Amino acid sequence: MQKPRTQGPVPPAHTGLDPGGSDEGLAAALRTGDGDAETRTVAVLLARHWQPVFDYASIGTPSAKAASMLATAASDKVLENLRHARTTAALRPLLLLTARQTAKAWAADERVTALPELQNPETGRTVPVDMFTLAENRALVARSFQAMPGPAQCLLWHVEVEAEGISVPAGLLATDPRTAAGQLDQAREIFRVGILRSHLELAQDKECRHYNRLLDVSLRRGGTLIPDIQAHLATCRHCRFAAEQLDHGGGRLALLLAEGLLGWAAQPYLDSRPARNNARYQARAAAVHGPVRGPGRHSRGGHARTLLPHPSIRHDRMAIRA
Repeated sequence: MQKPRTQGPVPPAHTGLDPGGSDEGLAAALRTGDGDAETRTVAVLLARHWQPVFDYASIGTPSAKAASMLATAASDKVLENLRHARTTAALRPLLLLTARQTAKAWAADERVTALPELQNPETGRTVPVDMFTLAENRALVARSFQAMPGPAQCLLWHVEVEAEGISVPAGLLATDPRTAAGQLDQAREIFRVGILRSHLELAQDKECRHYNRLLDVSLRRGGTLIPDIQAHLATCRHCRFAAEQLDHGGGRLALLLAEGLLGWAAQPYLDSRPARNNARYQARAAAVHGPVRGPGRHSRGGHARTLLPHPSIRHDRMAIRA
């Protein structure tokens, strides 16, 4: 396993294309059939997104070479798809999702895991396929995020997960930062509504559907959940998981989003993001959210809310030693 931020073969950033062009516009250039323009376009897209994908790949692979193989495979697949279809306008999460899915497929294929590059040089073992499988208690988050419009995905991922300023996703979308800032709150609400919709669609009985709206109202209000809801959550995994995934306060939204896309690698990936290691960001986050408490417990409006105990995703990086 490599530490995140190990330098990968990043393509050159100076390509002759307008660096302010949107990802959507650059993706459209791939479909023009102009070989020279396509080469330059690919260079710009990779210059923007290669390093984060390589950082993610380095978390769960045994060597820099293996990480480069995974990042390259994911990038090639996404770029090939962009040549034939419109982009989602959210290339970063799409690339990361593709990398996880590719790693999962590799881990399940004995012909691939037999390659020396994908084996731990000390033990000869490979990372198990379970490490690239999303936890059950993040299914609604994953379903909601992937159903969102591309621009909303882009805003939410870059601001919440990457911890970048609004000007970054605004540039990727070729929109004004003030307009993007206004759309960010809408993106957060779309995401939350998507979780509620998924909870309702996947509910197995009337009782779960009955608590759908009550969960939303109670969690938005804050404070201790009413006894009826607590009693239901004590016996219903589906609603208990939904309540946890609807709890976005205390700085939890970034981790929930990352867990819904990257699974077990979420926390290491968050820790690898340059903006999160910026002292100004940390000070701003502390001022906005206060100290981050444990999962399921935080302050909002001066009232503590306690959710019932729930299975949580393990972030111990020792768990991914192969």
